[in-house]
Amino acid sequence: MEIKTIGVVGAGKMGNGIALSAAMAGYQVVLQNRTAANLVKAKNSMENQLQRLVQKNVVTAEESAAAMGRIQMTSTFEKFDVLDFVIEVVAESLDLKTAMFAQLDAMCKKGAI
Repeated sequence: MEIKTIGVVGAGKMGNGIALSAAMAGYQVVLQNRTAANLVKAKNSMENQLQRLVQKNVVTAEESAAAMGRIQMTSTFEKFDVLDFVIEVVAESLDLKTAMFAQLDAMCKKGAI
């Protein structure tokens, strides 16, 4: 199976870093977090990281904008039915992880990793 779309569950430091790396590699990314406030923080963090990379001439402003354009943010799992690959980086809570994986099992398409 060819992987084209990646989901990242958890928009903390690790989650937004993974989402940004995947987007910079050309993948379409859905970044999910339970709270909108954390998604705003993640977006600001990714934009700041990209701004530093542009200032250091590592990427162009166009590449930066394209990477951000490949990231969708959501507080639900509704867009997870089209994903090829999902990465989980939520808090280390058994109850949280159990509930999250139950939702993913119900939402993700057959064959998703």
